[in-house]
Amino acid sequence: MKIFKQPKIEVKNRFGQIVTLEEANFIESVREHARGIEMDNNLIAEDSSLMVRSFLEDNGLTMGDFNNFLSRDITQGRVRDLVYNSGLEPVFTTIVESYVRGQYETIDEIGDLVMSRVPMEQMTQAYYKAVSTDGEEYEMVIVAEAGDIPVTKLVNDTKHTIVAQKRGRGLALTDEAVKSQRIDQLQTFFRKLGIRLQKSELAQAIDVLLNGYFADIDAPETIGVKSTTSYDLTDLWFAHRVMIDDYGFVPNEYIMNRKTATDYLSLKDGQGNFFFLQEILGASLPEGIQNAKIRINEGVPNDKILLVDKRNALQEYVFKDLSSETERSASKQINTVYTTKINQFVPFEKNARLILDLKKARD
Repeated sequence: MKIFKQPKIEVKNRFGQIVTLEEANFIESVREHARGIEMDNNLIAEDSSLMVRSFLEDNGLTMGDFNNFLSRDITQGRVRDLVYNSGLEPVFTTIVESYVRGQYETIDEIGDLVMSRVPMEQMTQAYYKAVSTDGEEYEMVIVAEAGDIPVTKLVNDTKHTIVAQKRGRGLALTDEAVKSQRIDQLQTFFRKLGIRLQKSELAQAIDVLLNGYFADIDAPETIGVKSTTSYDLTDLWFAHRVMIDDYGFVPNEYIMNRKTATDYLSLKDGQGNFFFLQEILGASLPEGIQNAKIRINEGVPNDKILLVDKRNALQEYVFKDLSSETERSASKQINTVYTTKINQFVPFEKNARLILDLKKARD
């Protein structure tokens, strides 16, 4: 089977350089590159799609470029032609990843919720905290002439450790009918995986925003409303100002479940008119104070609104990015392709989130 449309592909990469990919040695070049960057031996043995993706990235190419290079032999080939002793297993896992990742990124609900991604070198990582001699870790203080400037140190918090979680799903290629299918006919299954991965990651991220990762040190503050029998926009204004005035964070997203969002949408002015009539008629979401975006998520309990400054609230620690690998059972004659990701979500700034409890009276 031909991998590429032509024996030699010459293309200009994103840096303006000419990159040459040769059919004859492409797979070995990918493996050699993986060994050169000291990729985990298990990933190499499992023909991980990470090998191809890292090779492409380091050569200034994208997965989209790679898909455009592929021949009809590959894109319309049978599963058995790629996964059974063909030597093309890394190409197959890369195609599988592109199916999963394509759907995962198309419905991306979590991208703008994460302020940054932090690479992990192992499954566990130390958590750091700020300490100072004067107890004011971040306060800029007035210093007398020739006086000492207070110093804040970042130290390892020995009581708290970040542990990455692995999530994934495999497809066992056992049935002869599956083996004889064209690769593109498996798209539906792998696209569903992309949807579910996105949903499960979003649920985890919302839970961390709502409850903290360590809970004892990073759970957000909860404040109430002036009346537990009803609330109005001034309660949102008050919560908004607490974040700005007390902590210096500006919430740009409110997260609530459908019931609470429906109640919010039903707010009326003193004459009984809906504040958000146009949004109701247009079946759209209203905005919060200062144009804060509203996100509906059923992970937030009834009668609670989570205010979030997305620029400072959440980090994603990544040990292994989304990728696909294969495993073969020689005795059972079964090939299984797995798609996995290993990561963890951790709050960055505790006070970049605030919970408004609509059933709690404000002091």
